[in-house]
Amino acid sequence: MKQSFKYLTQNENDIQWGIFANVSGFADIKPGESYPPKGHPDDYNFLWDNGRILDEFQLLYITQGAGIFETKKQSYNVKEGDTILLFPYEWHRYRPLQETGWTEYYVGFNGTFGRQVMHFFNPDKPVNYIGFNENFYQSFKIILYLAEEEKIGYQQAIGGQIIYLLGKLRHIVLNEAFANNEIEKIINHSRVYMRSHVTEDIKMEDLANKLNISYSLFRTEFKKYTGVSPGQYLLQLKIQMAKNLLSNSQLSVKEVSFKSGFESPYYFSRVFKKYTGHTPTEFKGQMTDQ
Repeated sequence: MKQSFKYLTQNENDIQWGIFANVSGFADIKPGESYPPKGHPDDYNFLWDNGRILDEFQLLYITQGAGIFETKKQSYNVKEGDTILLFPYEWHRYRPLQETGWTEYYVGFNGTFGRQVMHFFNPDKPVNYIGFNENFYQSFKIILYLAEEEKIGYQQAIGGQIIYLLGKLRHIVLNEAFANNEIEKIINHSRVYMRSHVTEDIKMEDLANKLNISYSLFRTEFKKYTGVSPGQYLLQLKIQMAKNLLSNSQLSVKEVSFKSGFESPYYFSRVFKKYTGHTPTEFKGQMTDQ
């Protein structure tokens, strides 16, 4: 058995940063070896029969072997390439299979920003397959190195790596639902069309018809994929174009509104302020003063 771990301290700056690590480590458990490895504090260690409850989040990455993970609600078969998310105050237990063992990398974390980010993950889907992802693996290695060195600012650097890991995991999980999916092709086609016709008054019902899909399904799947409706997506493209024109041309606000595809300067000003917090005139003045 090979293992390396370190329990970390936090200062006031680390806590104010919003995300900090409590522990990082890895363990290479050979077939037939006991689990969990010895040497961990009592509040982290556990017996299989009792399980464990933590007051932090943890992310585990299994790079070799197989095992089992259990919560109060469900039991999961864990395989090479799986990640496991642990949530505070949720009973759980996990271990590798005796016949395979496994290699695990893990980081425990908390903080106000950490909790905010974890709201995007579903506690009822704690196990997710990402395969062997070299960047994911390297990020864990960087965390281990930073924790071992423990140089000034290391908590902030580790926090950045944790955010990368969570962002990468969410990206993979979300895209998994659309992998090799005809809907994804339609959504991508529609986004290209909107970008190339951004100044036009595109009727989304007509666009859906052009793409041979019902408008209701198109709108539902588009929002599921992008987080905004097709109409809002096009509106944001128009705002981006208007911001560029206001920043880099001598055009008046009225001219910018029409060149960006808005039906009237009044509507343009109202929407622009809603999205940016400033009127077009205020925005143009700020950019001119730079």
